[in-house]
Amino acid sequence: MVVGSSDAHVYAWHGDGSAADGWPQAVGMATYGSPVIADLDGNGDVEVVVGSYDQKVYAWTCEAQTDDPLPWPQFHHDAQRTGRFGPLAPVVPNRGRIAGQVRISGTSTPLAGATVEVRAGGVLQATVRIGALGTYTFPALAPGTYAVTASKLGYASDAMPDVVVSAGDATTVNFDLVGIGLIAGQVRAQGGVNLSGATVAVSLASVVVASATTDSRGIYLMEPATPSTEYVVTVTKVGYYPQTKHHVVLTLGVPTYVNFMNLVKAEGPLLGQVRDLFTKEPLPGARVTVYRSDNHDYVAAATAKVGDGIYVVNPLAPGTYTVTATMDGYMPQSRRNITVTADGGVFCNFDLEPATVLKGQVRSAAGVPLDGATIDILKDGVVWQSCATQAPLGIYQISMYMYQGLPDEPVAVGASMPGYVRQYKSGITITPGDTTYANFDLQPSGRLQGQVLDADTGQPILFASVRAYKDGVQWATAITTPPYGTYEIDSDLPAGTYVLFASAPGYSRQGRAGIGIAAGATTHANFSLPPE
Repeated sequence: MVVGSSDAHVYAWHGDGSAADGWPQAVGMATYGSPVIADLDGNGDVEVVVGSYDQKVYAWTCEAQTDDPLPWPQFHHDAQRTGRFGPLAPVVPNRGRIAGQVRISGTSTPLAGATVEVRAGGVLQATVRIGALGTYTFPALAPGTYAVTASKLGYASDAMPDVVVSAGDATTVNFDLVGIGLIAGQVRAQGGVNLSGATVAVSLASVVVASATTDSRGIYLMEPATPSTEYVVTVTKVGYYPQTKHHVVLTLGVPTYVNFMNLVKAEGPLLGQVRDLFTKEPLPGARVTVYRSDNHDYVAAATAKVGDGIYVVNPLAPGTYTVTATMDGYMPQSRRNITVTADGGVFCNFDLEPATVLKGQVRSAAGVPLDGATIDILKDGVVWQSCATQAPLGIYQISMYMYQGLPDEPVAVGASMPGYVRQYKSGITITPGDTTYANFDLQPSGRLQGQVLDADTGQPILFASVRAYKDGVQWATAITTPPYGTYEIDSDLPAGTYVLFASAPGYSRQGRAGIGIAAGATTHANFSLPPE
């Protein structure tokens, strides 16, 4: 066996483990590549050739002789990867073998560097590291049942638990390993100090999918598994400001390196970061206010910095506090019973929920803004949220938050105003944290007026009901009022031909067809109801 070493020597041993005469041989620098063993000049003597980090190639002629022109024809000498110079040991009788190939799933590409292990009864029997061809062999296995496992960092392991080996036979076991995302990196403080014990978390759509803790070198490694371009990686450590990197791309089977090389040591009794709940982006300009927990008296305030959204409250006496973060367009958030000690360095972070907004404008069909129009959001057919348009542009805005129970399904939004026809828009999707727009152009309504009398006495009938139908659909209704039994409908009557019905307790219902309604005009329709 001949190997290079990092101590600038090349070593050689006989098959029984004893050192070969004349070895080790010194080279200029470390040697990491495998030596080549061959009869270079064809004289029957074996030469050993190796490259070194000093950019030189070294060669030695050995006393060993061979009739084989290729005594070391491939990596680890032979297909069994024995690493033994010379002819293969004879095949042991009454034994079988397991052989196969490890490939990248969905391709025919060999997965070099993968490791294959074979176990019997849970006990490891042999391990082999896959070469460039992706093939492996476990020769001379006793007949029986084995578990074979293939693995490689950055790929999901695969196992065949019940592989049967028979005497004299070869059992083929191939593996197609699926690549997974791999994130690795290093965390350092300012000045290049490695930070052990830092927590690195990977989030996707605001959900932490993987986390790891840095070792003594500040190194971490984790496998979030699903490739994506939307990963957010955050590092936190007590006594340091957190850092976040967005839009981290993971590729199948390829490590993605995310380093944090400049963590800043925290200063101040109370500090933290204010971020958007959904995007995890910092919120510079957010206001953080501190109150005493016992009497809610104001104590101090700070503003989150531009860039990283970090705030620092300094000075702040030891005690227990309520800390509140606010920002325009976000729901305020409070943290209670935050205890600050004389040592300081207490972190209090906030993820503020952005308002979910429905906004728009209401105008007349002629383009005139309508101030004071009513906007209704209908959830499951019931008015859930309402507001009115504001002067001078007829603008409205409804801000909503998750605690109110944001609708999971599309909603209907209606706009109405006296003198106009109510308008609905259905299928409006409300997405948490987003702004949705819905504008309305209302058509002018016709006006319907009249009186309902007793057909026998001519006296007014109070609280009679008048309903207006168009194309079989009821559009509006009105109730007669004292003292003359009159009614009026001034909204929700689009131009067209209507059927009207008047009714009251103790009277026969009366209908009138062919009543024409014109936009912006008043139509009169009176009724005389006969007593029952």
